Amino acid sequence: MENIPVYWHSSVEAVEKSIADIKKGRLVDTAYSAGGRPVRLIAYGEKNDLKRTANFSCALGASDRLCYADKTQPDYKPTLLLVGCVHGGEFEGTVALLNLISLLETGADL
Repeated sequence: MENIPVYWHSSVEAVEKSIADIKKGRLVDTAYSAGGRPVRLIAYGEKNDLKRTANFSCALGASDRLCYADKTQPDYKPTLLLVGCVHGGEFEGTVALLNLISLLETGADL
């Protein structure tokens, strides 16, 4: 077996250790996996108030996407969502995001 690079945080324990000291972002448990593990969200910046009056399906049915997300407001800030791992074995994205989080939190890459 080859040596695993020091920056390759891919085990559950390594991920938990990497995000334990989040200070600039907000750590939120959004759901739980079928295995009982938390599905985590780390957010940076302020949340937009999209003035939702309908879910996505209803807004499309009404042909008015602004009912779901009004992004025309002058105080709206563009948002970026990065997903680390959709399936349990796809951990490359998680490794990349943990490196990005390290940059955002400390200014240093893992």
